[in-house]
Amino acid sequence: MKTIALMYHDVYLETPHESGLQNAGSQKYKVRLCDFEKQVKAVVDHCRAKEIPLSRVMFTFDDGGSSFSKFIAPILDVHGLKGYFFVSTHYLDTDGFMTRDEVANLHHNGHIIGTHSHTHPANLSKCDEKTIEQEWEKSVTCLQEIIQDQVVYASLPGGYISESIIKQLSSCGIHKVFTSIPTTRQEAIAGMTFIGRYPVTCSMNERHVINIFLKHSYVRCLKSIKWHILTVVKSLLGDNYLRIRSEILSKM
Repeated sequence: MKTIALMYHDVYLETPHESGLQNAGSQKYKVRLCDFEKQVKAVVDHCRAKEIPLSRVMFTFDDGGSSFSKFIAPILDVHGLKGYFFVSTHYLDTDGFMTRDEVANLHHNGHIIGTHSHTHPANLSKCDEKTIEQEWEKSVTCLQEIIQDQVVYASLPGGYISESIIKQLSSCGIHKVFTSIPTTRQEAIAGMTFIGRYPVTCSMNERHVINIFLKHSYVRCLKSIKWHILTVVKSLLGDNYLRIRSEILSKM
């Protein structure tokens, strides 16, 4: 089996407002704690039953919400799993997000800490080159000071990418970049490895997550189709896409 990266965001006990970003678009990526526990156990059981090394599974988490340290890491630790935690550093030490000490503890316990930009712009690819440079430099510098180690992993906020983003990630010493493209393919660009991820949303249960690992996976197929359609829609709507999306989500 090829390596599969799962893309999570926040995990919550009672309400999605407990952890992470609170915009309309973020809500569908927040997973209940009980569901997350079932999903992790199901993945571990599946891999063991099929004799698949757990190293072929990458559990990744975006934004830097407080649930990273409160709920997610302890569950991964029980199963001997390593998490990939991507942090938007502007929000550290604020309500719903991790503290600097919690980030340091995650690193100390063997988890991967990566950058998710500084302020998580809605569409970083539309920002000017100076802003893009500052977004990555501030975040990487902040995280390196916290963990006292090099930061070589990044994930793209919103999945947006451009030549300027690639250039600045490379300049910051990033080696591996996680995208939002639902694929198992990994691509070498500008000396970095770009890795696709399959998003896990609140509507998915453990059976849906396990299906991602099957040879003939309908979940992988559906996510790929949806991503390609969304790419066309974004291209057609241009700068209006985020506004229209926000208006629709706010009415749901």
